[in-house]
Amino acid sequence: YSSKAPSKYLAKCSNDILDTVLKSHLVNDRAESGIFEDDFPTFIEYRSEQILQEIRRLTGEMTEIEADMAESELGAVERFELKLRDLLHERILTCNPEYWKTTAPPDFRAKIEDRISAWVKGAPGRSRANVREVDFLQMFEYFKVIKSNWSVFEETFRSKSDLEQYFKVIAEFRNALAHNREVDAVTRQLAIGALAWFDKAF
Repeated sequence: YSSKAPSKYLAKCSNDILDTVLKSHLVNDRAESGIFEDDFPTFIEYRSEQILQEIRRLTGEMTEIEADMAESELGAVERFELKLRDLLHERILTCNPEYWKTTAPPDFRAKIEDRISAWVKGAPGRSRANVREVDFLQMFEYFKVIKSNWSVFEETFRSKSDLEQYFKVIAEFRNALAHNREVDAVTRQLAIGALAWFDKAF
């Protein structure tokens, strides 16, 4: 294959483990790498950055959040949400088992209930019992729940304004990733900072 362009020989490698093989060579994102378009300048720049990140990770110069982001940016945000949901539910539940009935305005709770109902109806065997409302919140709605139960979280998050700002940063970052929009370096670094801030709180 040495005389063929990558777009030609990789097209023939249609097995299920191609992505795994590419990742083992530090090609974690096909689109960004440029390899399938034979874009060699982009590929060299992309792979150089990936190699540098891997060196930083292995030598301990990369924070856990940075390493998580390097592996999968959307995955890092999703793991953050899982931690946050557990924190919200467990912390408030300890103080008030009926917390959801007094959290945020009624129209807010009704909107979440609509999502839960749609999910229950979406497949046989699903039940409303034991469903956690926090699992159906969207990014900035977490802030509304925390604000409604601020006495429980004040010691953890300290500042409502800081908390709101960090949620905005992560929400913007997540939306860009979810809709395949280009994420600039500033937005990415702000997101890393925001995730690190929450990680300390957790």
